[in-house]
Amino acid sequence: MNVNTKQGTLINGMHVHLMPSKKFKTNTVEVKFQTKISRDTITRLALLPTVLRTGCLEYKTKAEVQEQLDNLYGAGIGIGAWKSGKNHILNFQMDMANEKFIPNENTLAEEAFSFLNKMIFHPNVIDGAFDEATVAKEKETLRRQLEAMKDNKMSYANTRLIDEMAEGEVYAIHGQGYAEDLEVITGKSLYDAYAKVLETARVDLFITGDFNSEKMESTIRKALVGLTDRETEAKSDEMTVFEEMKSVKEVKEVVEYEDIQQAKLHIGYRTHTNLQDEGVVPMLVGSMILGGYMGSLLFMNVREKHSLAYYVNANMDAFSDKLFIYSGIAGADYEKTMQIIDEQIEALQKGEFTDGVLEESKSLLISDLKASQDNAIGMIDDVYKQILTGITKSSVDFIEEVAAVDKEAIMKAASKLEKDTIFFLTSKEAN
Repeated sequence: MNVNTKQGTLINGMHVHLMPSKKFKTNTVEVKFQTKISRDTITRLALLPTVLRTGCLEYKTKAEVQEQLDNLYGAGIGIGAWKSGKNHILNFQMDMANEKFIPNENTLAEEAFSFLNKMIFHPNVIDGAFDEATVAKEKETLRRQLEAMKDNKMSYANTRLIDEMAEGEVYAIHGQGYAEDLEVITGKSLYDAYAKVLETARVDLFITGDFNSEKMESTIRKALVGLTDRETEAKSDEMTVFEEMKSVKEVKEVVEYEDIQQAKLHIGYRTHTNLQDEGVVPMLVGSMILGGYMGSLLFMNVREKHSLAYYVNANMDAFSDKLFIYSGIAGADYEKTMQIIDEQIEALQKGEFTDGVLEESKSLLISDLKASQDNAIGMIDDVYKQILTGITKSSVDFIEEVAAVDKEAIMKAASKLEKDTIFFLTSKEAN
């Protein structure tokens, strides 16, 4: 597949990446808007997808949107948003039938892109504001979601660990937004935030499926025209996803008390590596050995051997310098659990794990990487990751690197692990 992963072809203010493939009978389109994250705007950006999904100027209700999708041979549209390192991504995804396989049909792609153009660039905005009733309804929905996350104690412990560990970093900004921001959001302030995205974002369009590239490019030029008047990309190419890596001065320990049956012991470590570094693949394999599956060191020792944890696992964020261990335990078992977790970190650093565990961990990672290439979204994500990071490695490249990892490389990467923050949520009765 010949794709210029960084620039693509600049069409109507967008970097267009055509990814023809005979694997798929349908065409998948994604339009991604990349902007810098700010605490001041994150809640409005988190709210945007749900408001945009309700309709546009021409199709003002969800029912009208669905009717038009049905007219497009059952196309589907999704709008979502997430954090990626220091950036926020607003994503429009559309799945459509391929006119190549429909008798007497040769305008479907153009009609689908025209519909997508209306949904993205002509939202239901009057006098510079989204409909206030719609905004109020979606604000309440988001408020309930945020409350539910707080009520979910595992989710709450994850959030609080990151709050404490990444204090002062962009990483600590809640991608889902903040309940306390919702009251002041209006239809106008929400549209102002969206207009800023349209004005300043780097925009990448991906399409994969069985199509003729020349014809598809012509269709995009004709139908997806919302950014044709934009003169610049507002320095969007200068954005990076990576934050400066930090050293640990002292381990931070935070304890909170609630009336709960199961305590949450969540721990953050600095890896001193990320996707830019050669040690990232050995550390990814090491995190799998540590706590990535049921045969891992943590699972076998904390849960199975000592019966201390209801759940225990480890997860590394390769976009950042962080690895997290999550466990649900009895509050009274805090000291003993910490001791055994520390022993598993030391075991990883000393290479005290079997060749079987190493090979199984590598096999699981390779299976995940291969699976990502079997669907259109995974293929697009693979290319977009290269754009975000500037690292021109595909999943195939990572598979080769994972396969080559040995015990010594894992020991070297794991030797950099530093415990940074402990967050312990428990009940007073357990102590």
